[in-house]
Amino acid sequence: MKWKELLNILDCGKYMVQIKGSSKNYAPKIQCFTSNTPLRELYNYAEDQKYLFDSKRNKKNNRKYYASLIDRFDFVIEYYKFRKNEEKVCENKCYCCEVMRIFHHGFKEKFNNQEFEIEFNEDVSKKKAILIIEEKDELFFRKGKRFYWRPQINYDKFILSEHENFEKKKPI
Repeated sequence: MKWKELLNILDCGKYMVQIKGSSKNYAPKIQCFTSNTPLRELYNYAEDQKYLFDSKRNKKNNRKYYASLIDRFDFVIEYYKFRKNEEKVCENKCYCCEVMRIFHHGFKEKFNNQEFEIEFNEDVSKKKAILIIEEKDELFFRKGKRFYWRPQINYDKFILSEHENFEKKKPI
């Protein structure tokens, strides 16, 4: 993704996107980005490389600052597998490797205590909504003509090993 495009998407201001031949303002409540590459390695940042060179080897100032990107995120979390012993990390899903979660930006407690609601369309009846959420014992309510569901999620149950202030080695 181009640098300016990413910054515009993350900004709270007006950002118009094309949808079916017309333009709409893109203003989500929550945005989640996933990547196989750490955020710090996605671009050549000015903090690491003051100048960039174009195809004709002309030198220009690098205006991509990591600080201007990281401050637009509430959380930057890295997950990766590791082994306590010297064995190689499994490439496929397994239960012998542990998963590490490192908060590079934001706080674990705030992340774990987030609340969000799933809104059902007006034409969805209470019976249909309960069927969709599989009768889970969580907050289910009505506002006006719509039903809402606020699931209770325990994020920590997905993490086998928690590492605070971990001095990270390069993941395998």
